[in-house]
Amino acid sequence: MLSVLICSVNDELLRQVKQNIAETVGVPHEILVWDNKASNDGICRVYNRLADDAQYSLLLFLHEDVTFQTINWGQKLVQKFEEDSAVGLIGVAGSRYKGKMYSGWYTSNKEIDLYNIIHTDGKQVNAMLNRADTSTHYHDAVCIDGVFMMCRKNVWEQIRFDEQLLKGFHFYDLDFSVRVAAVTKVLVVTDVTLVHHTNGGDYGSRWVNEAFIYHAAKENELPVSVGEIPAGFELQLAACWLDWLKDKPVSFSYRIQWVWRQQLWKYPSLWYAIAKFLFYRPTGLLYLHRLIKQ
Repeated sequence: MLSVLICSVNDELLRQVKQNIAETVGVPHEILVWDNKASNDGICRVYNRLADDAQYSLLLFLHEDVTFQTINWGQKLVQKFEEDSAVGLIGVAGSRYKGKMYSGWYTSNKEIDLYNIIHTDGKQVNAMLNRADTSTHYHDAVCIDGVFMMCRKNVWEQIRFDEQLLKGFHFYDLDFSVRVAAVTKVLVVTDVTLVHHTNGGDYGSRWVNEAFIYHAAKENELPVSVGEIPAGFELQLAACWLDWLKDKPVSFSYRIQWVWRQQLWKYPSLWYAIAKFLFYRPTGLLYLHRLIKQ
């Protein structure tokens, strides 16, 4: 009924997630694993390989550093796919908008972002819970986070992960979900609770480099959205990601390129955000800020 596909680099995390799935999924399933410790293949290539071998009609592309808190989550989602043939892909975090400006799925707008996920690194807990619309647990989206991507196998066969464009471990989820949204319905479910054992993901220079690759290739296909989006939202999105990346391990060269490629310097409203983005970490203000907070 459900094929769970995992790209693994940590044997203990894999053991834990297998046990957790067995205790919570609530439906017949198989778990297919690619041990990526030695080969370090890009995740698009790994996921396509695993999906080729999957025996069930529903696929779940899943990170190994997660724990499900919801019992019978698999039963719930399988039922949704069975009830609505228009649904092709479901995630636990995503957005109703993917902008032209360089960005991940997150926009920082609670009316546009959709999520039910808890990030924790064992010390700090960041509960991203957005249940503003309680009339439904399913919300239309155009892009979702790759931590959890459940789709029909025939949809994956039509779309597939683009292993020619994206050879690393970033933007595979945005690219795949945006292309799925062009042909069928993409949803975020907000009553399946997932704990992601990380403090927010890897947003360093490798992520930025793949942002450049993805947005250059999709320049004429973005933005995409579902539902009403506020006017002028692209600049809000640009400001959001300048702020998000200001304290991340991004090289100064890539910081300059981030501003230059998007011509962000043309917008006076972004000048302060650009200054923080360029100099907050490289000048040591980040570490001074942390010291003062302590």
